[in-house]
Amino acid sequence: MMDINKLSKFDVTHLNEHTVTINKLYSKCKTTTYEQLDEYERKRMTSHFMDSEVIEYIKEHMCCKSVYTFNKVNVTIYMCDSSEYEYDVEEWIILNIVMTIILTFNVCGKNVEHTELNVIYIDVDISKHLEPECVKTEINSGSTTVATGDITIWRRDELHRTLIHEIIHS
Repeated sequence: MMDINKLSKFDVTHLNEHTVTINKLYSKCKTTTYEQLDEYERKRMTSHFMDSEVIEYIKEHMCCKSVYTFNKVNVTIYMCDSSEYEYDVEEWIILNIVMTIILTFNVCGKNVEHTELNVIYIDVDISKHLEPECVKTEINSGSTTVATGDITIWRRDELHRTLIHEIIHS
C-alpha cells in the first residue's frame, strides 16, 4: 500500500491548520461587484486556447459576473443565470478556489497573504472529449497570461487540477 505522505510535499497531519486558514480567508472574501454581461464582454472572455464548443457556450449562456477579493487575490466568476443551478454554485466555486489556492501555495512555499493573484473562472459545464488526433483547443481547461499573471479557467469539472497547474505557471 502506498503512503500518501510520500506522494506529496503536503503534510496531511497539518490539515486542521489549513482548515483554519481556509475558513479565515473565506470569511474575508468580499463581493466587490456584481453585474450583467454585454455581448462585448462575453466575446472578450474567450481565448484561442478554447474549444469552439466552449466559446459558443460562453456567447450563449454567460450573463453575469461577480468579483471577489481576499488579501491580494482577486477572483472573477462568470456564470449563467443562477436559476439554472440546483444549489449555490457560486459559493461552492469561491470556496473551492480559496481552498485550492491556499493548499497549492503551501506546497509551493508561497505565502497567500503577500502574493498578488488574479483568477478568472468561467463556469462552463462542458467536459473534455479527447479524440485520437486531439488539438490544443480540445485539451485545454485554462491558461495563464504571462504579461499580467491572470489565470483563466473555463471547465467546471477541472477547476482544481487546472488551478493548481496554472498557479505553478504564474
